[in-house]
Amino acid sequence: MAKAKQIAKLNCQDAAAKAIRQVLQARMKEMCALRDHALDWNDPEGVHDMRVASRRLRSAIIDFKPYLRKGSMPLTRLKAIAKSLGAVRDEDVVLAALDELRLKADEEIGNGIEAIAEEHRRQRRLARAVLERAIRASAIAELRDEFQARLRTATKIPEDGAVGEGANQVLTFSQVGAGIIGNRLKQISEAGDCVYRPLRTKQLHRMRIMAKRLRYAVELFLP
Repeated sequence: MAKAKQIAKLNCQDAAAKAIRQVLQARMKEMCALRDHALDWNDPEGVHDMRVASRRLRSAIIDFKPYLRKGSMPLTRLKAIAKSLGAVRDEDVVLAALDELRLKADEEIGNGIEAIAEEHRRQRRLARAVLERAIRASAIAELRDEFQARLRTATKIPEDGAVGEGANQVLTFSQVGAGIIGNRLKQISEAGDCVYRPLRTKQLHRMRIMAKRLRYAVELFLP
């Protein structure tokens, strides 16, 4: 899995609006840069890396939601890309598991596993065709341009970060980060009881997503 790149010149003491735009711009650039790698069918990790990058971007947008104007970010288009990446990745994972099982099985069972695998290869071909359309060069360029244009006016806090009575207090990116990490930690703590109920798979899955979002937030503010 590709690690998140450190964002150059990100200063946690900067005004929140400036740093939020800097983060979202960097995360968008990071995702788009993985397009060619994702379309290299010889390396399934490319799809995985771009999918994770899209998650980091969407997680950051959700984290910054209180500071962004409603509807200012193209989340619907980002979700569609993530869904296309996920469909290919799911088939890659299934096929890798089936290959491993087939190596351990006798000939008769191996033939059955191969028949199942062939159907998943067919499903993957369809998913790859959808992904190729979703992240074609022109579509990614259009999305990147739209994102940049929206980002200029996305934040609803003043450029200088002045907030509070008399607008004499500066909201820094560090303060935003403390709030985000605190909220993420609270969410996962409140959901934690489901680990004692292993049959509640939906709740466990939601908790897993919460853990990822907490990790992405910590990653962002760690430096």
